Amino acid sequence: MKKTIILTYDYELFFGDHSGTVSKTLIEPTNLLLEQFEKSNLKATFFVDYLMIKYLGLNTDERSRSDLHLIQEQLKDIIRRGHRIELHIHPHWVDAKYNGDGTWNYCNFSHYSLNSFTCLLYTSDAADDLTR
Repeated sequence: MKKTIILTYDYELFFGDHSGTVSKTLIEPTNLLLEQFEKSNLKATFFVDYLMIKYLGLNTDERSRSDLHLIQEQLKDIIRRGHRIELHIHPHWVDAKYNGDGTWNYCNFSHYSLNSFTCLLYTSDAADDLTR
């Protein structure tokens, strides 16, 4: 009997006392995985942390803009290669603080769980933002 294996990958920054950088924890390892998938003729599903991308985009410094561009280009490449992208959410990004060096500080865990949010936080603007 033939069995199906579904490969999934959480596309998100390292989560610990401090984050890793976009290049070291997303771009480089994902490129290595994509190369191996290509060699083995495998497809995967990438669960992309939307809030990570949203909060990265709220920073206007050159490093953040560059990191955001790297992520956007890599996601396009993932799709071009025939892999799936699905939604993944970690709400701790609402409280994360950008360190200015490409890393993030997660010292506040007020919104570690989705149930920490109330319906008052969600507006039609937020719903529109999700669909853009």
